[in-house]
Amino acid sequence: MKKIICLLIISTFILSGCVKEKAYEINFFAFDTLVELKIYQGGSQKILAELKEEALRLEKLLNIHDEKSGISQLEDKALIQGELSEVLQLSDEMKENTVGAFDPYLRRVSALWAFGTPQESIPARADIEQLIVLKDEESVEDLDFGGIAKGYAANRLLALAKDRGVKSALFNLGGNIITLGDYQKGSFTIGLQDPLNDTGEILGVIQMKENSAVTSGAYQRGFTVDGLRYHHILDPSTGYPVQGDLLSVTLVLADSARADAYSTALFVMGFDKAKDYATQHALPVVLVREDRAVLVLNAKDFKFELRNDNYHLIEER
Repeated sequence: MKKIICLLIISTFILSGCVKEKAYEINFFAFDTLVELKIYQGGSQKILAELKEEALRLEKLLNIHDEKSGISQLEDKALIQGELSEVLQLSDEMKENTVGAFDPYLRRVSALWAFGTPQESIPARADIEQLIVLKDEESVEDLDFGGIAKGYAANRLLALAKDRGVKSALFNLGGNIITLGDYQKGSFTIGLQDPLNDTGEILGVIQMKENSAVTSGAYQRGFTVDGLRYHHILDPSTGYPVQGDLLSVTLVLADSARADAYSTALFVMGFDKAKDYATQHALPVVLVREDRAVLVLNAKDFKFELRNDNYHLIEER
């Protein structure tokens, strides 16, 4: 049997024999994307409902577009407590670890571009330059957990599922994939989208057991003006969309929040720096370059298979 799950960023499909235990599934909208929760072993409708409730609670906490959310009501970073403090500490740590390639203080800069809204447009250069200077003050006004929120939520959902006795599951938060256990005594097979094709074609597949896979790419959100593409991944040093040589970056890490942040950071770095950084820090990653070269590094806990003749694998040099 071949079971296909269509996702927004990563296409996931699982190849297996007949399922012996009833699978439980729920789909809903959160974190500005489609969330798909599937439990293959140890599940129930009650557990699904709890997982959905937890996802929606975390969205309410971390959503900068909701004036009543936890993050939107912050007035002083010094007063942050609980889960917001936990996400802030991790975000600041990832900013330091990546030397600013991941930056959680781009809220007002990103708002200028208004990606994904009817108002999306190219901001005035003076406005961008002014806010780029101000964001280095790391004020609460610029705090945006969008680059790590889905990964953080995925980790929390996995922990809750384990606590409820779930043995096998796959959770997809708009392309942030996290898996629990194995699938029918084998691996989950995650299909990575072809970053140059928006019709559902895949680049290749990742086989993994309990793990997380997160992809960042310029193809995901953006707009075109006079034939030029402006995507949503901003370079923290300029405030403009990254103008690099990478099409996509996929991190495969058990910690989905860190994978979320690293995927963005490596995309910002560009191929050469991303390759060197991933090698130095032993990050499991699939880098897709604009010339359609695919480099796989540190694949100890997963297997990658290229399934697109328009791309070619290269070796690390």
